Amino acid sequence: MANIFKNFGLLSFYDNEGRYYPISKHAASVLDVLRLQVETLGIDVFTEQNVNSIKKVSNGFKISSDDSEKKYDFICNKLVIANGSKAAPKLGGNASAIDYLKNFGHKVVSFSPALCPVKVKSDVLKILKGLRVTGKA
Repeated sequence: MANIFKNFGLLSFYDNEGRYYPISKHAASVLDVLRLQVETLGIDVFTEQNVNSIKKVSNGFKISSDDSEKKYDFICNKLVIANGSKAAPKLGGNASAIDYLKNFGHKVVSFSPALCPVKVKSDVLKILKGLRVTGKA
């Protein structure tokens, strides 16, 4: 993974616990290089889609989806499922991907808590968005 991101131009490091971070310690740095690669390679990205079905076909996957304006049917040879979770329904997250993953033979394990943002109303702290720090309780 480190070599892939290095080839994309993202300098990174592993911390003492083996976690991988960009030198900037900002998650946005990872997103920026991934977006640049997607754009460079001419990859189509569909966001904010309600996926109605995913089927395995001979040349990849057939996806039927819709957004607030129209329905889409398309075929892709590779597929990334990034639907969030039902813990954040306001952001569009739900459990639908679990069924798709199970139907394709993936093992789905129990969910567990993970890192999450701390939301504050003060604009003064916006400069810290995406920054990771280590603290002790």
